[in-house]
Amino acid sequence: MSVKKYRMLCVLGRLLGGRRFTEMMAQEINSFDNIEPVYLYIDNEDFVRYPAPSWVRRSQSAEMVAVVKNKYQATVKEQDFDMLIFQGYEATLAFGELIKNIPTAVRHDVTPLLMHKMIAADTNAVSQKLRSWIAPRLSQRMYRNVFRHVDIFLPISNWCSESLIKDYGVLKENIQRLYLGVDLSKWHYKEKVAHKGKFHLLFVGNSFERKGGGLL
Repeated sequence: MSVKKYRMLCVLGRLLGGRRFTEMMAQEINSFDNIEPVYLYIDNEDFVRYPAPSWVRRSQSAEMVAVVKNKYQATVKEQDFDMLIFQGYEATLAFGELIKNIPTAVRHDVTPLLMHKMIAADTNAVSQKLRSWIAPRLSQRMYRNVFRHVDIFLPISNWCSESLIKDYGVLKENIQRLYLGVDLSKWHYKEKVAHKGKFHLLFVGNSFERKGGGLL
């Protein structure tokens, strides 16, 4: 008996070191017999290969839309899809019409406003802080208009979930938290052992204070 296949457009961001997670997400999607995925990858190099006009680069959101459309617009127009999934919120503005018409999911770890708040917190430059305050407020209405058509958001934390509700008007019932998991074939639980002396702790990441680094 043949299995009905649904064509899924998968827009996966590989920005800021997210390449490995994106690969794992693609592997999981490929495991479903009834899904025929079409992958659109967004990489850091795309901003050089498919540049936006200079006047557009003043806005990160507008630049992202221009780059994605330059790279994939023709491909998307030539095909029909049954569903749509994003890894990251950045490219959603480039697919607004498609999001309105087919079931859509967005998997992400931060919202646009939270991203700009992190940038502002990590810099002492007044100009950068001012830009990080103005930019998200200019784009907030655009994201709100797109986000209201998304069927389900899959944030990885309460922090992100609360921003979706408070800052973008997303309904609570359209949010399903999916916490980050661990590959148990590579990471094994070990019983705690007594330790004498100082601990040497390696912190890999950014936003040290926000993530509780000062409490360690």
